[in-house]
Amino acid sequence: MAKPTEVEGLSAQTPLAEAARLLTAARLADARRYLELVQRDCDEVEAVHDLRVAMRRLRAALGLCGPALHGEEREAKRLQDALGAVRDAQLQIEWLGEALLSVTERPGGRARQRDALAALIEHRQDDLRRAQKRLLEALRRWRETEPRLLGALETLECKGKLGGHRVRARLRRRLKALRKRMRDAAASLRAEVAHALRIAVKKLRYDAELVRPALQQQVGAVLEAVEPLQELLGNLHDADVRLEFLEEAAARWPDTRDGVEDLRISEMTRRGQLAHELAGRLAQWGEDAKMKQLRALFR
Repeated sequence: MAKPTEVEGLSAQTPLAEAARLLTAARLADARRYLELVQRDCDEVEAVHDLRVAMRRLRAALGLCGPALHGEEREAKRLQDALGAVRDAQLQIEWLGEALLSVTERPGGRARQRDALAALIEHRQDDLRRAQKRLLEALRRWRETEPRLLGALETLECKGKLGGHRVRARLRRRLKALRKRMRDAAASLRAEVAHALRIAVKKLRYDAELVRPALQQQVGAVLEAVEPLQELLGNLHDADVRLEFLEEAAARWPDTRDGVEDLRISEMTRRGQLAHELAGRLAQWGEDAKMKQLRALFR
């Protein structure tokens, strides 16, 4: 994952409006670098991923001064979602391709499996082309949004400082939301619960990254705690998306169901292993002790 551009000269005493303008401009510049690549070629897998992450970081910056840039944040999310649909299709085509290669090279590989996997790849490629068309439309809308965003930044106003009460309260809210999602996950690691936890982790991480110049020690502790968790949750999410796709594929194209049963069982096993590892990680936080330590940093 590409790192965001650092903004020099920020401190805890920097007025929040000034910090928001500088940080948003930096996040926007990061996004533009990948946007050019994606606009030229939607098949650039890494560029799609990097732009998606850059838009998520930009959304965090857009929320630093509250709802002032809500319209622009909504358009950024639209683009992020379109990138996500393309990214999911790309990853699944790659995954299915690897499975097809494995079956083809295996002595006695069954024709039914090969045919089913080849059919799913073709269907998913059709989905990818449709997703890419939606992405191009989202890119066009974002191009129209950028001038409005730049104009809004010039007149952006909000009270407080980058290391002040308002920012600390925002991070405490993120931590509170994360604590709730962790309790939910301790009771059940269903796909929707794990996904909600993943979103809570990402929101906290990207908000924390923004204010690192003002709260270096506190942010360092937060990132050290959540970055490994985010990676594990991302792997679990990939498994859930694959299983959901196979379930939908069985309904849309029933003739492929039997041919990918081994693949479904393999992915369910992998998903179980990841869920077990995640449960262990969550247990290590033990009785919210780690969460209490993190929340205390932002008093």
